[in-house]
Amino acid sequence: MFRNECTRITTAGSAANQRAMPIGTGLLAETLVETQNGWQAAGMLRMGDRVYTLDGGAAPVLGLDRQWIAHEGDRYLVQVPGGTIDNDADLRLLAGQHV
Repeated sequence: MFRNECTRITTAGSAANQRAMPIGTGLLAETLVETQNGWQAAGMLRMGDRVYTLDGGAAPVLGLDRQWIAHEGDRYLVQVPGGTIDNDADLRLLAGQHV
């Protein structure tokens, strides 16, 4: 379900710093997010889209910042098997991502 090419929400630094620093938080582009228009890949979100939060309310996306993760970025990913955290399918998360 996920690819090695992914985007994430981040604060952008210099290109050299982005290559040197491990990626900590954000959503992979193919991670499905529940929106008011149904489930949608995080990489397709746009500012103003409304996404459901943990408390059940819908909140607008206020900003996006995408960064490509190189193939070697896989070492910073954690595989979460389906059913572990009420996820229906296997899920890959960035190692520092809060759940």
